[in-house]
Amino acid sequence: MQQCEEVLEKINDKIDKYSEMTYQERLFLTNLILEHKPQKILEVGVAAGASSLVILNAIRENNYGELYSIDYNQKYYRDNTRTTGFLVKELFPEFMDKWQFFSCGLCANYLDCIGKDIDFCFIDTVHSTPGEILDFLMILPYLKESAIVVLHDIALHQYSERRTENVNCMLYSAIKGQKLVLWEPKYIAFGNIGGIILDKDIKERVYDIFNLLIMPWHYELNDNDYKILIDHLSRFYDSKLLSIFVKAKELNHRFLENAENEPKICNINTLNNKKIRKMFWYMLLSKVTFGCTKQMFSEKLQELKNS
Repeated sequence: MQQCEEVLEKINDKIDKYSEMTYQERLFLTNLILEHKPQKILEVGVAAGASSLVILNAIRENNYGELYSIDYNQKYYRDNTRTTGFLVKELFPEFMDKWQFFSCGLCANYLDCIGKDIDFCFIDTVHSTPGEILDFLMILPYLKESAIVVLHDIALHQYSERRTENVNCMLYSAIKGQKLVLWEPKYIAFGNIGGIILDKDIKERVYDIFNLLIMPWHYELNDNDYKILIDHLSRFYDSKLLSIFVKAKELNHRFLENAENEPKICNINTLNNKKIRKMFWYMLLSKVTFGCTKQMFSEKLQELKNS
């Protein structure tokens, strides 16, 4: 572990402001790459590029491997004046020879270009159903046997006021394989990042993953993304599994449409209670998180105090 700390310290101070992982989570990710020495790494969900740099830094230490990163957005979601992944070029341009970055749309758009035999995958995207479930299903056919998949924010719903952010917990539990969990009791009760060494027959045992799609969805797929997903998933999965996705999309479309049309009923006491609960969560999270995440929750707390 001392070696991991020494490796991470080479970049840690420069990325801490932007990273949405704790120091221990960055260390966990670094350790997995140093230990398993993956050749072909896929990252889905880039944001500022802090996690990309954690991975690239470990690759550089190994003198082995390449990183392919994909993000749905071309602009950094916290600041649309900056491009997604800007930290890599700005802070460590020497890492870019081991990095290929793709942005704009679903990862299905780029997986054929990246190719198969991916032996390590880091997924950290929308944290809302169907988000990471669909990410995993798109990526799975391209993974090497016994690949390692790492999910971030698998306990996010336990320390956020939005209890619906549990998709990564469900997905982490449903994927078959050897679980590698970071225990971080100093900060939160449950580990918030975890790896899975996939079972060798995982590609034949995906019903449990598709079945997660019948959970309530928290956002709509646009028509273009839906078409891309149908075309992509139908290449690799049988019609029965595909029908779960189609039916889930139809039912959730009706639910989300009806929810938008329902009248919103509230009173001043409800609003005050919500404000108090939010202030409590933001105060707690501003104390147990780090970097830009800590700053974000501190700012939200101050905004609520002033409102």
